[in-house]
Amino acid sequence: LHLHMSTCRSVTIFSSIPSVVESIQKSVAVNELKLTQIPHLDIIRDASLTGYGGTVNFNPTKLEPSTLETLSRTEILISEPAVVADLLTHHPLALKNLCWLQSTYAGVDPIFNQLLDSKKEFPAW
Repeated sequence: LHLHMSTCRSVTIFSSIPSVVESIQKSVAVNELKLTQIPHLDIIRDASLTGYGGTVNFNPTKLEPSTLETLSRTEILISEPAVVADLLTHHPLALKNLCWLQSTYAGVDPIFNQLLDSKKEFPAW
């Protein structure tokens, strides 16, 4: 993860893949970065997100209020495209401060299909 840390205020990991968190933590250690260089790193664990990667089960209607609050302030999000697409379907303004979305796997079709098919208003990222 190559970021200009002085401008990055909020990074959030919301993934069904446990190794994503572990990999980022190892990368931080290997590169001798301190988590303090990322002023705010959130790792969201919410019962609404289960499964793994391509078999992810996500029910955005059951998100905890604290998860929605965290997502609303995040600027960099690491997540699965299908999760983000479902999130935006039910909570179009949930990522109102998003500057960068890092997919946990190749293929962002779910996100773009949702944006193109939706009649809802999304933030002007």
